[in-house]
Amino acid sequence: MHPLRNVLRLIRLGCADTNVLSATALHDTVEDQPREIVSILDESRLSDGSNQLAALDLITEHFNTETSRLVAAVSNPPTDTALTKAEKNAAYAAHVADVIKDTEAFLVKFADFVDNARSVKYLEDETKRTILAATYAPVVAVFASAFDTNRDSLDLQQDGLDTIDSRLTALTPS
Repeated sequence: MHPLRNVLRLIRLGCADTNVLSATALHDTVEDQPREIVSILDESRLSDGSNQLAALDLITEHFNTETSRLVAAVSNPPTDTALTKAEKNAAYAAHVADVIKDTEAFLVKFADFVDNARSVKYLEDETKRTILAATYAPVVAVFASAFDTNRDSLDLQQDGLDTIDSRLTALTPS
């Protein structure tokens, strides 16, 4: 349901860009389920490896280059397992900061981030809630800064822009 909530969130913001909406629906596939995507779209391309490149190629073929580019951009890169949690959080924040300079990627990543970050407070596991809060909290400022820079380029009506602003404001103290 997570990808569908994100698509619906963007539609409610006024996003009508089919590449952005498609990439939003597919945003976690390459990162979390590349083998399944390749299996569904062209089983002959399955490999013993990560299958991420094959999944992106198939998204290009079944959708288009722009949708595939956006999915690749918002997919979190693998992190070195030797990094500390703080270093991994910093790497995640740096990845987000770089990706959301692109206005279309901003919308995809924003929808994903809001859905993930807003759900943290509902987690019953306090340890997991604390870990995720530490991951997401620094990224709110990254989104706010990118939003301030790119708000006029987001191709949304004023009420959609106001909603983004209010979501980021609501996440700031939490």
